Amino acid sequence: MWRTLANGVHVAPDLRLPVVALVLVLPVAAAAAAVIAGIPGWRAAHIDVAEVLRTE
Repeated sequence: MWRTLANGVHVAPDLRLPVVALVLVLPVAAAAAAVIAGIPGWRAAHIDVAEVLRTE
């Protein structure tokens, strides 16, 4: 059914996914997101709360 519809509207009837690129990009993106999110979390965990509240 898809091939008939795709040929009717002049688009490529086959779907080609870059599997190797997806396998490589997804873990790298997840690791980068974890590092980027971890930096503010680490800094917040090491703040002396009493010192911050005293300065307010």
